Amino acid sequence: MAKVQVNLENFEGRLRLRWRQAGKRYCLALGLSDRPVNRLVAEQKARAIEADLATGNFDPTLQKYRPATNKQGEILVVELFNKFQSFKAKTDIDRRTLEKYQGFQPKLKEFFQQKTALSVTREDAESFRAWLLETKKLAPVTVKERIGLLKAAYEWGRQNKVNH
Repeated sequence: MAKVQVNLENFEGRLRLRWRQAGKRYCLALGLSDRPVNRLVAEQKARAIEADLATGNFDPTLQKYRPATNKQGEILVVELFNKFQSFKAKTDIDRRTLEKYQGFQPKLKEFFQQKTALSVTREDAESFRAWLLETKKLAPVTVKERIGLLKAAYEWGRQNKVNH
C-alpha cells in the first residue's frame, strides 16, 4: 500500500490539509491563519493523519482531526475580553479608553481565534506580543499598553471566576 501524502495549503490566508485516500479526496480546514507557528501545528496534524492512514487508525469522518474548540465550557480568550470590555463599559471609563478596547478585539480574534483563555501558554503570549510588533506594526509602547489591557481582563476574570 502506497504511503498517502497529506499536503498543507494556504487557502485565502487560512491553512488547510488535503489528501487522497482510497480514491476519495479529503480536505480539512484547520481554522488557523497562515503564520509560522500555525504552520508547525498544521504539519503535526498532517503527520498524525499520515500515521493513522499507515496504521489503519484513520477516521474518515475527520472528527478526530478537527481543531478542538472551547472544551469543557472554558471561555475563549476573545469571549473573556468581550465580557471584560462589557464590564468596563458600565463603569466610569473614558470614551477613548473604551475605543482602545474595541480596537483591540479584532486583533485578539485574529490571533487567538478559538483558543481558550486557560490554554494560553507563555509561548503563546510571547508570540502574540511579537505578532503585534512585527505583523501589526504597533509601536512598542502601544503593544505594552494592549498587553496590559489583556492582563487586566485575565485578572478580572480570575477575581470574578469567569470561566464558563
